[in-house]
Amino acid sequence: MKFSPSFTHLHQIKAYGGNFSGSPLITFTPLSNGLMEIRYLGDGKTNSATYQKIQAVELSQARGQWLDVREQITFSNTAGRYQVSIIDQQGRQLVSVDQTGLELWRQGADHMRPKWGIYRRHHSSLNQNTDDIVDFANFGITRGAQPDST
Repeated sequence: MKFSPSFTHLHQIKAYGGNFSGSPLITFTPLSNGLMEIRYLGDGKTNSATYQKIQAVELSQARGQWLDVREQITFSNTAGRYQVSIIDQQGRQLVSVDQTGLELWRQGADHMRPKWGIYRRHHSSLNQNTDDIVDFANFGITRGAQPDST
């Protein structure tokens, strides 16, 4: 898979509605250097596009296998919490994040929503004549302080 020099995301947490619904809050961003970064766009009061890297994983560790990804988000303007764990088929923990004090709500948003897929800005270096595929399966979304989804 080729990655756009502008951006490529495989997962996003985005605001729906409001002035800041354009840029995603959280992204899984694969890069041409062989890493996938989990990124956070702070400061929900401005339309800044400065992402902070929360954690990175080598794509070679994840490629070609199913991964167990568990994500939990506590949405708040000032005291948000973001947790994500990615475990490979051999039971190895590739990513473990538990970060608090984040701005995980966008002022004026109707709600926040997750998105999965290949999101990227088109670029001539991508050779769009071939298909890139990422498979997703077995989704569970649970609302509340103590999710019970397996």
